[in-house]
Amino acid sequence: MNKNTVQRVFQLMSWQVRKRPVGFRPRVQALPAVAQRPDERWATDLCRIWCGKDGWASLALVID
Repeated sequence: MNKNTVQRVFQLMSWQVRKRPVGFRPRVQALPAVAQRPDERWATDLCRIWCGKDGWASLALVID
């Protein structure tokens, strides 16, 4: 089944369905990510890793 068929069935059954708004969505102008010297631009990420019997651990990554 495609998503339109699923949505039609949901509507017939009176189940709540949220449709995405249709229309223009402005985009942010992307600038080049070029650093002239260290400590000017940073990138970070955070994820959780399963560590077996120790459980979950958080991994924080930072790139300069």
